[in-house]
Amino acid sequence: AAGDDFGKKPIGSGPFEFVSADANEIRLKARAAHAFDPTQGDFSRREPLDIRVVSWNVERNWGVTAATDAPFRRVMAALDPDVVVLQEIELFLTDAEILENINAAIPLPEGQTWRLFRGLPGGIQNVILSRHSLTATRTDTIPSSSTRGVTMGLVQLPDPRYPLDLYIMGVHLKCCDTDGTEDALRQRSADAIAKWLGDGRQRGGSITLPAN
Repeated sequence: AAGDDFGKKPIGSGPFEFVSADANEIRLKARAAHAFDPTQGDFSRREPLDIRVVSWNVERNWGVTAATDAPFRRVMAALDPDVVVLQEIELFLTDAEILENINAAIPLPEGQTWRLFRGLPGGIQNVILSRHSLTATRTDTIPSSSTRGVTMGLVQLPDPRYPLDLYIMGVHLKCCDTDGTEDALRQRSADAIAKWLGDGRQRGGSITLPAN
């Protein structure tokens, strides 16, 4: 017997995947072959239900000129991510301008749209892009980190295919000073992030995440 939970959670491996079930029959189908061989240009997921997250420091080039947008779009189309965390987004870009590259690279089916959440405006920004709804968004931890904050959101993965959701923390630590000042800022950020993660593992405090 399959049990009441059959089909409620993704089948992680094996040659077949769940289609549907009723009192008399369980229907499966053969999994598609997924080679995942980047050396040959094949970036397909190892498993169809894998969630792919891309983090990219775009060095202030995203959405600024057509010359830099074309390579971004080509790489994003190949990687086909579900969630993207960008660092060094220019503050003058509008939401529509930020979304233009991802919409061009990975257009979603009609009625769906990429979600966007912008971090603290610390000269430049972190940005989260997600195919799925974002909740529990914040621009920094408690206590605060440093100049750029921590760009956070809970990605609401579609039920019932995914029993758990995904919590994203976008970080871009300060760098490049010569007098040690920014070393202290990096340490402050790391300490704040560690405290926030610890806080999130228990109820109460500054953050309480859903059980799933």
